[in-house]
Order: sequence, then structure tokens, then C-alpha cells
Amino acid sequence: MRATVCTDGVAAPGGRQDWQVRPPAAIAEARDPPRLFPLPPSPPAPPAGAAPRGVPPRGAGGPGRARHYGLPSLIASLGCDADTPGFQAAMEKMGTGMFSLLTGPDTVSGIGGLDTDNTMSLEQLVLDAEIVGYIQRVMQPVPVREDAIHLDMLKRVGPAGNYLKERHTLLHFKEALWSSKLLLREGFVEGHPNEERVRTRARARVRELLAEHEVAPLDADVHQRIWEIARPGC
Repeated sequence: MRATVCTDGVAAPGGRQDWQVRPPAAIAEARDPPRLFPLPPSPPAPPAGAAPRGVPPRGAGGPGRARHYGLPSLIASLGCDADTPGFQAAMEKMGTGMFSLLTGPDTVSGIGGLDTDNTMSLEQLVLDAEIVGYIQRVMQPVPVREDAIHLDMLKRVGPAGNYLKERHTLLHFKEALWSSKLLLREGFVEGHPNEERVRTRARARVRELLAEHEVAPLDADVHQRIWEIARPGC
């Protein structure tokens, strides 16, 4: 299958012949099949010249360039060079994921990946879903609505009053909180390190999803359109 890739004039990696490298403006003019504006995670790093996935990313203007050309953007995100779930993977994925999502891409890649994207882990996939949820909560705007702020109540209760007994608090407190399904809040447990317990929860969630989750089928028109796009290049 031939991939049409918009690279701002950068040569195809490794001189690959199955990549069709064209400037963004030319890609934007040809609307069928649909194109993506892909954004690499980071420049190559010495000494091997490889492109690490867990370093502080570059290219904050990438999604903006894609919007300028009227193209959807795909940014490499939630990447890491750690080979197993743990502190390094969490640090790298939170850093690259937060940066990438704040730039406003249409879609991201890297969820579930380990070892510079050489490994896919179901356990890490579940952990990454928690990271994405955390980032989405950070990005969620503060609601400035009459029912959310309730100035009348603020004036009535005042800075020294008890807001826990207010009906408004009962109705809206969950909107202000984010609760992780995996992270632990119960404190120290002797003989059971925190990271071990989190990973145990993640593996249990994987088994639960494999046993119970049912994938919803694609709509018939979506399925047909995918094959219309894929068949000419196969």
C-alpha cells in the first residue's frame, strides 16, 4: 500500500520507495483519498541517530500548520523508551502526552507502546488510558455559568461558611473531581509497593476487558468507505 505523507518537504525516512512525499499545499489540494498531516515526536538523538520517543517533544506549531492547510493532524504522543511499565514510562508518557494534546491535534498515536514503539503492551494500554483521562481533566475548561458559580450562594454562605451542606454542592461536586480507576489513595501498605499494586490493578482490568468488552461494529457506510480508500492501494 502506498502512503501519501505530508512532511513539509523533508525526505522520506531511509529513502523508502513506498512513501509518496509531497509538500502540504499539494496534499491539501487532493482530497481523495483522505490525507493526514503527521508530526514526528522528536529529532534524532546521538549516538545511534535513532529517534527517541520519550524526550521533551518539539513541534508545537504542527497542528496549527495542519489546520492552515485544511488537513487533519496526527501527532506521535504518549511515547516512551522504557521497555516495561513503571516510573520511566509514566514520566515520559505524561510529558509527551500532555504536550501533544495541548497543541490541539486531531488524533494521537503511541498509546500502549513501550521500548520506542517496538513493543505493544495491553497493561500499558490500560495505564495510558488513565494518563489520557488525567490530561483531559487538566485541559477541561473551568465552567463560567450561573448554575456553576452560583454567586447568590457565595454571598449568602461567605468565606467562613459550610458549603458541604448546600444542595448546590451535592448537585455539582462530582463535576469538580477526577477519580482514577487505577491510582491508589489508601497510603502505604507494608510488603506491597505502590507501583506493584497499580500494575496488578492494570492487569486485572486487562483481563476484565478481554473477557467482557464487545467491539461495536462499524456502520455499513463507514465500512464501505474504508474499503473504497484501501482497495486501490492494496
